[in-house]
Amino acid sequence: MPSPAIRNILFAQRIQRAAFFPGVAGSYFSTPDSAANSITGDIDMRCELAIRTSATQVFFDKSTGAAQVSFSAYMSGANVPIFFYSNDGTSTAGRVATSSAAIPITLGARFYIRITYAAATGAVDFYTSADGVAWALLGTQQTITAGAIFNGTASLFVGANSEGLFPLRGLAHRIQIYNSIGGTTPAVDFNPNSSNGNLNWASDTSEIWTGNGTVRIDKVV
Repeated sequence: MPSPAIRNILFAQRIQRAAFFPGVAGSYFSTPDSAANSITGDIDMRCELAIRTSATQVFFDKSTGAAQVSFSAYMSGANVPIFFYSNDGTSTAGRVATSSAAIPITLGARFYIRITYAAATGAVDFYTSADGVAWALLGTQQTITAGAIFNGTASLFVGANSEGLFPLRGLAHRIQIYNSIGGTTPAVDFNPNSSNGNLNWASDTSEIWTGNGTVRIDKVV
């Protein structure tokens, strides 16, 4: 039997943090535009979430209404993941990919969703996972208009769009964005474990995250 001190250490090691989103308009995290989050080619997006309601909810969004649309990922009220991008900051025509299958979500339970976009071919693949390591294709590969993603100046928003709408309701354990498909080092890492419980923190990939509205950082085991 471990000593009380060892048990406390082991328990502390099990404690993790997640970002809580109340599903209220205007509640989200954001980080300013940067070279790292201005991905223009292949992109690989991985989210570890626990959703508490089925509704249209934004995972992350790098756009504003002022002709600064770059890329976005969200899910419909039927739990279907969707990705879109713009090549010119305004138009997304032909550049919206909708999964042919819904994410198998149990409300309140943790799940993983991954989306990849190949700029040269327009191929978009959606995946799910039980552990964030082994990924299984969700539905069938979708093909949209190929091309570079617009290099805009919008901030990157997590949990809502740039207007604070379509808010996430639940927990975000981690969101990573890579600038290549199958990459091992993220360009962007939304990791609440780096926050020490603060709403504003510097990530391991150097971006500064700021909490807005009634988001918070919760401890989870």
